[in-house]
Amino acid sequence: VVDRVYNIKKRPKNKPLLMLTTQEWLPSLCLWNDSRIDDLMDEFWPGPLTLILPVNCEFPKELQNSDGTLAVRCSSSPVVQKLIELGGFPIIGTSANLTGMPACSSATKVYNQLYKKIDVIIDGGELVENLASTILDCQNEKFRVLRHGAIKLAELNRICEVS
Repeated sequence: VVDRVYNIKKRPKNKPLLMLTTQEWLPSLCLWNDSRIDDLMDEFWPGPLTLILPVNCEFPKELQNSDGTLAVRCSSSPVVQKLIELGGFPIIGTSANLTGMPACSSATKVYNQLYKKIDVIIDGGELVENLASTILDCQNEKFRVLRHGAIKLAELNRICEVS
């Protein structure tokens, strides 16, 4: 499945995928002992904050980043939350577009870009144009923004020190 996602998107294998999860599933995916991470999740999840955390060693290797981390996000999309609930497991999360192409904001746009490459399209309605998630590396004592997105640095710094 993981290789198929990379192949469909024409995504470089060195660009890790993220897992869309719920807070209930998170301890099965990642290990952390830092109240700042809990505070960030309490403030911004579900929502557009992706956290890079140390992976639980029992999590499948093919879904782990090569550095022993995992990118995780709790989506605010009711469709994504229902898929996780019905599937009984977090899901690989990535934009529904070919790498380098504009993000798709509707099922029609996904169909036009990925026709005959994917098995099913779930139409969750037209997505409002919005910024990508903010990606925050939480591996070290000083948390670091890897990609600026919907959550601004000042908002993160209200919760904990981030650079």
